[in-house]
Amino acid sequence: MKRSDKDGWEGVVKQLIGYLRQILREQPDHRFVFGFTLGPRCMSVCLRDRFGVLLTSTPIDIHKFPKLFIRIIASFAVLAPHKLGFDPSMEFYVQPKEVVDSYRLTSTTAFATDSYKEPTPKDGRQYKATSVAHARVMRGRATSVWTVVPLINDQLGAEVFVLKEPWRPELVESEGESNSKAKGSECEFLGPTTLHEDVVIDDMVNRTGTFIRVGSLPPDDGQKPGMRRLRAESEERFLHVASTDDDEIDQMTTPRERDYVSRVHTRVIVSTYGWPLTSFATLKELLVVFLNGVQGHESLYEHGRLHRDISAGNVMIACCPGEGATTTRGCLIDLDRSKLGARNPRTLPPAQTQNDPIPEAEIASLSPAITSYFRRRKHSPKLSLSLHPDVISSACDVSEDFYTYTIAAIEYSLAFPPAQEDHIITTDRLGWHRVERSFDFNPAVLVSEDEDKDTSKASRTGTPPYASAEVLGAAPVRYGTDSIAVPYQDAIHDIESFLWILVHICLTRSGPSGARRAELTEHGNVLRKVVYRVFNSDNATLALNKHRLFAIPSDFEKDIIGNFHPYFHPLKPLVREWLGLLRLAYTHRELYEYHTLHRRVIAMLEKAVEMLPTEDDDIVAEILEKRRKEMDGAF
Repeated sequence: MKRSDKDGWEGVVKQLIGYLRQILREQPDHRFVFGFTLGPRCMSVCLRDRFGVLLTSTPIDIHKFPKLFIRIIASFAVLAPHKLGFDPSMEFYVQPKEVVDSYRLTSTTAFATDSYKEPTPKDGRQYKATSVAHARVMRGRATSVWTVVPLINDQLGAEVFVLKEPWRPELVESEGESNSKAKGSECEFLGPTTLHEDVVIDDMVNRTGTFIRVGSLPPDDGQKPGMRRLRAESEERFLHVASTDDDEIDQMTTPRERDYVSRVHTRVIVSTYGWPLTSFATLKELLVVFLNGVQGHESLYEHGRLHRDISAGNVMIACCPGEGATTTRGCLIDLDRSKLGARNPRTLPPAQTQNDPIPEAEIASLSPAITSYFRRRKHSPKLSLSLHPDVISSACDVSEDFYTYTIAAIEYSLAFPPAQEDHIITTDRLGWHRVERSFDFNPAVLVSEDEDKDTSKASRTGTPPYASAEVLGAAPVRYGTDSIAVPYQDAIHDIESFLWILVHICLTRSGPSGARRAELTEHGNVLRKVVYRVFNSDNATLALNKHRLFAIPSDFEKDIIGNFHPYFHPLKPLVREWLGLLRLAYTHRELYEYHTLHRRVIAMLEKAVEMLPTEDDDIVAEILEKRRKEMDGAF
């Protein structure tokens, strides 16, 4: 309520937005909530849902339009609960001495939610999200994540599940649909879905475009999703705020077409229970989770599906079946942005077609020339370094720029030598082996068998803080060689995302269980600036900075590795080797390293796990005990 219409409008609306956000956070049975400001003469109405706030662009003069004012107030009093934002599919399961909120699915199976928080005097239960990265986020897909157990014959089951409630774009299939289509999803390092459905309320699918923001969306003029629609500012009846975080409310802007993508309220039951990636107990557990995540990604990729959204929220520490909280594994989840490849069996890397085959004598002369090059540059610790003739032949077979490629591959091998180094460069040491692939993710060869709902197969997608420079920007990443056409999204981009997740943890965390570094709260701190520029800026800035760090390894060493928390110093060699592999694969695209990234990164992580020292047993025991209490005391 406003005492005067002269009060600052923005200040009052910002205060109202904060109240509405708090309602959505504290009352999970709300899908959206209405609010209004009222002064002696003027009234403003807003609708707050999981993506932002829709406001009347100009206050309503209640004296000039008294009937409209009466209609608005009467609506709040007489409309059905579901039209005021309540979720009628959310019911209460009542037992003696306890009340548990539950979601009832159309499959006739109900799942009761639990909190793992301290009991409150009111009902003894509260909600708690299992994923800090996604739960109750008021933007994007606004996914809420709950811990649940089956409710069978009015009895709580013993098995723990995860209930996810994303609001997916209408033209994109749900995670459950993607999982049901994904071959290879039976891999133990992938999170399988038990049930999935679109939420139906009052016999209508609960979607923002036709159910929540009715009448507030621009008319359908036949344009395809993603096309920019130009409209005169005078035609806008609403002001849209895409996010209502405290630091972003000030940046209220007029609507953009992408803000109006219709979204569908979806529920997915996942049978894998676990903890956020930052809740790791030891460095070894952290790396094993990354190792298993890459293994799960490889299984999907080999069966024709590319994940395309590798993020900290989509790689979790999961319980091993039957092992409780003491034994964990990594688990890759969320396939709703994944893409099916086209069936295209082939051997990779492909052989190059050359009009004039290179004479054997010339190949033989290249070997001493290359070894001499490394001796001059003092790369070789011994003058006995020699090059097997098969190396040159293998390079010539796949690359017209075979000399540059061979030099680059040997430089990488010498920088990160194997445990048993014999100073003989062979194809085995370089890992130059062809692989058989059945699927292709190049949009040029995608065919109609890919029948999912995503209509933008050539597009790049991902979570910006962890996405590669190529995914974030239109320019291809190419280091030291000529430019190429704009590339398509492939496994290399997801593998790079895994690296950025690890880097982010090493920069922002101070040890086990994911405590944030104190330096991040200090204004002007170098670490804080680095984290902002590489992970929290706008997409264009992120792309520019990530490209620079890859292009200039010394900058990566100084700005990134040089700012790792001391606890993560044992991971520095792993990060350097991972970076070097990606640079080599990007520079010499479609060659041996590019097509064997999974096996190389898996081997890299396995070696790093073996080399890690044992950590403080007391700290580990404390974290594991906390997990055990969460699971044992949940229900």
